[in-house]
Amino acid sequence: MRRSGVWARVQRSLSREPLCVTLSAPRFATMPMPSSKTPPWKKPKPRGQRSQPLSPAQKAAARQRAEENGRPYPNLIDNMWAVRLPRGGDAADQAADE
Repeated sequence: MRRSGVWARVQRSLSREPLCVTLSAPRFATMPMPSSKTPPWKKPKPRGQRSQPLSPAQKAAARQRAEENGRPYPNLIDNMWAVRLPRGGDAADQAADE
């Protein structure tokens, strides 16, 4: 019998007890778990961290990335990418080099 991707062996004891289902480990237990497939816009906001607005250089880098990809304005992914850039005035220059 198979239940939701996990193999189950059905065992019946000799003492006429009710049917017992024993779940065994999946066959591919050594494979790594896949990364989360939840898109970032559906994930909850991280707790305990104050968000900080983008610096003007980070905003310019996000706008530039949006234009390069044919979008009229930056989306969440562009902004998340820009947050990882340094907050200094050369963030837009570094983004242009990439």
